[in-house]
Amino acid sequence: MCIVLLPFASTAFYGYKIYHEDIATTFEDIIHAQHRVLLPLERVQDIFWDISDEINDYAQEGGAGHIVSFEASAKAVQTQLSEMSLAIADNNHYEHILHGVKMHWEQVLKAAPGVMEGKPTAVDTKLQIFERELSKAGQQLGQLAEELRSESEEAHRTTLNAIKKFEAIALLAAILAIGLAVLTIYLVDRVLMSSTDKLVEGAMRVASGDREQEIDIQVPPELASVAKAFNTMTRQIVLQEAKLQSAARLDGLTGLKNRREFDLRVADKIAATRKKAGTTVLLLIDVDHFKRFNDSHGHLAGDDALRHVAMVLAAAARETDEVFRYGGEEFALLLSDIRQDQILQAAERIRREVEKTHILLPNGEYDTITVSIGAAEFTDGLSFNDIVGQADKALYQAKASGRDKVILAKS
Repeated sequence: MCIVLLPFASTAFYGYKIYHEDIATTFEDIIHAQHRVLLPLERVQDIFWDISDEINDYAQEGGAGHIVSFEASAKAVQTQLSEMSLAIADNNHYEHILHGVKMHWEQVLKAAPGVMEGKPTAVDTKLQIFERELSKAGQQLGQLAEELRSESEEAHRTTLNAIKKFEAIALLAAILAIGLAVLTIYLVDRVLMSSTDKLVEGAMRVASGDREQEIDIQVPPELASVAKAFNTMTRQIVLQEAKLQSAARLDGLTGLKNRREFDLRVADKIAATRKKAGTTVLLLIDVDHFKRFNDSHGHLAGDDALRHVAMVLAAAARETDEVFRYGGEEFALLLSDIRQDQILQAAERIRREVEKTHILLPNGEYDTITVSIGAAEFTDGLSFNDIVGQADKALYQAKASGRDKVILAKS
């Protein structure tokens, strides 16, 4: 009996060794490394959005507040890059990517002081260099994230190879066991092989891009631990990807959908209009005398005011409507499924909602703020530029005729 059981004892020992060295340790190292690198990487990508907004706002509007915010964000980037350097100290093959990020970041820092203040119509070479280098740094951060994903996939392949080795040892033990061979093969097939197949199947699903279904393994405990570690890592990857996608769609200051999302949704609405799928109206909304407000109360108060207006617009919108930050102190609303006789009424309601609210200032006092609105209806045959141009022209008329009013573009 001892001789018969010896192959199984040896197999168990060797199988645990493979699990511990080639599977569990590999996954633990990968998860730990990705946790240390991905967190600062994500923070740097988020800060890049804020830095781009600050410099572009500075180039559009001027003001020392944007410079102060830029300097604070730049310090935060330096801190996160230092953390990433420490995190990849044991992974030399990542150093060249991080070195590239740092080189482009140095060019961003050199270009930023030369950006012209408040000259949106001038050709600003420094601003172009700033945006190009910031974009390149962001691309290299994306490359680093892709490298981490590839390393994760390599860990999956290592696990599959380790499992195959274990299968070979188990098969040899079954042949040598003679009397217990049939029983051993049966138990391995019903317990171990079933769990192994689940792990292999789960790894292949992740490799093919399906990350929704988790691997459910209860026995044996070793593979259950591997499955748990695998599921944890997969959830973390999905979470990081979701955060990156969300950051690309939303405005960092107000939390509304950004200009990129606006362009996509307007294109969709134009296509729907051609198919006669309901009436849509575009409202372009501009905060009245916003520069004066900033000059009087400071840019931080100005940011609070923009967030306040965004909150009011979001609350006033219907479930079928969509709210965007168009840029600077301008917002946009897409009103869906609305009758022509309701357009001015809906726009006026939104204007009054903003007008009747009060904004808390840094000195503890309250101030009011108003908006001017230009409205344009989506009609068949109009292009993106036509619709936005009509709404913009109506907005200009509203501002030129005294502000705090609504103008509907003529069809």
